[in-house]
Amino acid sequence: MGAMTLLFLFVLLIIPLDPNGKDKSVSLATKVLEKVGLKENPDHFVTIMLGGDVMLGRSVMAKSIDNSDFKYPFTQIANTLANADLTLVNMENPIIDNCPKVYEDTLVFCGLPEMLEGVKYSGIDIVNLANNHAHNYGDEGIVETQTHLKDNNIAYVGLGNLVIREINDVKFGFLGFEFIDHGPSDADLKLISDSDKKADVLVVTIHWGEEYKAAASANQREWAG
Repeated sequence: MGAMTLLFLFVLLIIPLDPNGKDKSVSLATKVLEKVGLKENPDHFVTIMLGGDVMLGRSVMAKSIDNSDFKYPFTQIANTLANADLTLVNMENPIIDNCPKVYEDTLVFCGLPEMLEGVKYSGIDIVNLANNHAHNYGDEGIVETQTHLKDNNIAYVGLGNLVIREINDVKFGFLGFEFIDHGPSDADLKLISDSDKKADVLVVTIHWGEEYKAAASANQREWAG
């Protein structure tokens, strides 16, 4: 991850709805449908944006502090994210008070609560906390992160919890897992199975793979299958 890079690998889900459901103009769906040449009515679609790693510490936070602008990391992408009906990203750092301002490439990540201004500004609705850096400040850091997210009305997954959001009378469920050096446990599979019964559409986000390697591992291919 570069000095001032928020790594986003976007997956855009455009999900068709019952034409008899509530009408809602979705500008992002309109743009995508026009781009790929489809003629379907965008009012009958829901757009869900799935982003990759977001790390709000180190030089990302330091640059934001220097600019006196905690929205700074998101200024070029906020409109795109906010135009989706729902946006989810992987937040790869705890949010804690008194997070130190650092520029160097430390691998212990954290972000100040003020950094959530940019998350809210860009319309990110849900963050995944199941990753290899969320516990950089231990269990206390996770508890504090949850508190700050709740205070800012940002939902989170990845702690064995299901988040459900209803859009146009459709229940969308979200789960988060970290499978970097292990596969899904029986408890994980049960959570997925149980959650699938509670949602019309279930989205499972997974943080996995070998660091700095783009190719999927044999385990990833097996677990994804």
